[in-house]
Amino acid sequence: MRRIGWIAAVAGLAVAAQAGVVSDHGRLRVSGNKIVDSLGRPIQLAGMSLYWPEWANSGKNFYTAAAVQALATDWKASVVRAPMPVYTPNSTPAVQLNRATYTPMIKTVIDAAIANDIYVIVDWHVEGDTVMADSAKAFFQDIATSYPNCPNILWEIWNEPINSTWATIRTYTNGLLPTIRAQSRNIVIVGSTGWSHRPQYGTTAPIVGDSAIAYTAHFYACTDTSDFQATVRTAAAKVPVFLSEWGTTSSDGRTGYCQNWADSWLALADSLDLSWANWSFSNVGGNSQALTGTSFTATTTSGTYVKGKIQQVYDKLQGTLSIRAPGAVPVGFSARAVGDRIAVVAPEGTRELEAVSPSGRVLDRVPAHSGSNLLEPGTGGLVFVRAIGGAGIRSTAVVLPR
Repeated sequence: MRRIGWIAAVAGLAVAAQAGVVSDHGRLRVSGNKIVDSLGRPIQLAGMSLYWPEWANSGKNFYTAAAVQALATDWKASVVRAPMPVYTPNSTPAVQLNRATYTPMIKTVIDAAIANDIYVIVDWHVEGDTVMADSAKAFFQDIATSYPNCPNILWEIWNEPINSTWATIRTYTNGLLPTIRAQSRNIVIVGSTGWSHRPQYGTTAPIVGDSAIAYTAHFYACTDTSDFQATVRTAAAKVPVFLSEWGTTSSDGRTGYCQNWADSWLALADSLDLSWANWSFSNVGGNSQALTGTSFTATTTSGTYVKGKIQQVYDKLQGTLSIRAPGAVPVGFSARAVGDRIAVVAPEGTRELEAVSPSGRVLDRVPAHSGSNLLEPGTGGLVFVRAIGGAGIRSTAVVLPR
């Protein structure tokens, strides 16, 4: 049921609004020190992290389809981060995990990300060293099995280790990977010691035997300045780095506001194609909160600033990586199922046509010509059709019989 659900959601969105970020770029992968899209193009994502759902009703209230839709359509986010609360030493009790309560909330966010054609980070949100490995396996098995081969999902498997050694983190990662890989080849984001402040461990003792690993770095603008920037720059020259959590404030996530250092960090991210998620899309949390109340458009100082930066990354994503016409089928472009094949009329200037699976695998590719073209993807279900030519890449979706 879940597999049918996410395919139907993506298919409905792709037909109604045409290609979004995931339709344009497919399953992300690792190439050298970069995160790239399904066509091998370096990609930078930008969006928001949700807040701890259990600390206040205000946090819980944003794990909704409406919130994700606002992020995708108004904020122009290409990624949303969904923290699964597990453990934090700053709360009583410190163990926050309640899978029965919070897993459905995570799935609501995933479903909404799929429906809005953006990426979603599923985050095992441990702040500290109580990682609860068996529970992590059960959680990730549930999500991965519910959304098999879904290209939208990125896996963040340990938010912020504090004192755990890199050897411990590697052992945990290697123990968890088979659970995820049974259903998903998507990128796994690995945290590091010191509140995910040691991405350089990925260069000296990397996770081996898996080709889709990225290393996270978390920063807060008032606390993490030039020294940590140098660390991130050095690591990113050798391994893919994902800035999966950052704030405009001090490291407590509540006090201070340092826009100059935030500018500096985001300029670095832009120059290195480092994707990021800001903490946090909520109306609680002090100076780092993005919203003043329940309205998705009523923003704090930090929220106004971050929203503008997200939109800049969106403009870059659209302008340099994929040119498309949101909300309208390009003139002269149509695709329809004819049995197990796809009949395509290509827009003017198209050189090649491709049939691409939701995971980003090219199923068929033919030179384009005027009139009707036939693609033979050799598979049923959702298939994206790409028209590649002088106008960039345009895409639409077709659902073939299984």
